[in-house]
Amino acid sequence: MRVPLELTLGRVRENERRMAPRLLRKLPRPSLLLIDCGFYGLPLFLDVRQAGHEFLTKMSKSGNPKLLERFTLKDGLYRIRDRDTGETMTVRIVTTQRRGFQPVRLVTSLLDPGVFPRQEIIALYHERWHIETFFRELDGELDFQQWHTRQRRGLYVELLFTMIYVTVVRAHMAESVRRKPTLPGHLSFGAGAEACMRAWCRIPKCDPERVEALRRELLDHLATLKIDVRPGRSFERDTQKRRAESRRKKLEAQKAKELAA
Repeated sequence: MRVPLELTLGRVRENERRMAPRLLRKLPRPSLLLIDCGFYGLPLFLDVRQAGHEFLTKMSKSGNPKLLERFTLKDGLYRIRDRDTGETMTVRIVTTQRRGFQPVRLVTSLLDPGVFPRQEIIALYHERWHIETFFRELDGELDFQQWHTRQRRGLYVELLFTMIYVTVVRAHMAESVRRKPTLPGHLSFGAGAEACMRAWCRIPKCDPERVEALRRELLDHLATLKIDVRPGRSFERDTQKRRAESRRKKLEAQKAKELAA
């Protein structure tokens, strides 16, 4: 649903890796953490397991695991070691590759291939993209780059109110598709947030008898705000390369049109 569960704040120069364990105590047990590869490290993995959770992440390029048991050619148990402390941990590594991309090694504490098949592990990791979409919605749809305070308490208040707003909108979107063959993630958050705000502004001005009818109208409308879902799409993460490729295609199309004329 892309609904935030917990958050933590720190100073701009504070190490995010050291901040991450603060969230572990707040999450329901057990939870599966889809960790960004920038946080890859055995100390964090040990903290996750000690807190009663599981993890799944992408192995760093410098990773050098030792094979313990091979399930298939692209799946097996390995031992990873921390260079600083010497601590070790048994993990499962699943290798996957999308067409046109380099192979990726996924590291997880979900060790049993019978309970967690390889394809399910790969599918679970791709669910991590929802957090990137959530951040895009905060930045683009809600313009969350603009703060209205410099005080720590004010930051908490503004951040929490924004998270509450996002959560309520997402909850309405989830309810709207309860009886529809659509997933909440296939609805437009921007259009949904705008529709919710219009409906909420109307409610205080209408008769109490009309509130439930307005709510049903809102849910019916939210279910229609579908986005164009095209599975299997992939994009170059480098924005300049992506724009250069787009310009190249436009120029080729323009030249082909001129030749045809």
